[in-house]
Amino acid sequence: MPKTNLIMALALAGALAACDSGKMDGKETAIPGTEGYDPEKIELAKKSNCFSCHAMEKKMIGPSFKDIAAKYRGMDAAEENLVFKVARGSSGAWGSIPMPANSPPVTEADIRATVKFILSL
Repeated sequence: MPKTNLIMALALAGALAACDSGKMDGKETAIPGTEGYDPEKIELAKKSNCFSCHAMEKKMIGPSFKDIAAKYRGMDAAEENLVFKVARGSSGAWGSIPMPANSPPVTEADIRATVKFILSL
C-alpha cells in the first residue's frame, strides 16, 4: 500500500508540474469560478498552484475550497491542521488521491494566508 501511495504521489506531482502557468500568449488568464472573491487571495492561491487541483465551489482533483471550509468549520485547531496538511501533504482525508507536499517551494506564510482564506469561506 505505501508503494502505491508513493507512485500516486509521484504521478500527481508530475501532472502538476506539467500544468500551464495560467498564461496564454504572455497574458494572464482568469481562473473560472473566482469572480467575486478577494483578488489578492485568489492571486495567492493561483501563484501557489492551488487551482491545479482545487476550485472555489466544485470538486476537481481535490475538494473545492468551500467543501474544505465546511468540513473544518468549528473544528479545534483547523488552521494548524490544514497548514500542516498543505505544507507536508496528506492522504485519505478526501479519498484515494493524495495531497502533495507544497513546502518548499510555497512558503509557510503563503500557505497560512491561503488556509485562512479557505476557512473564511
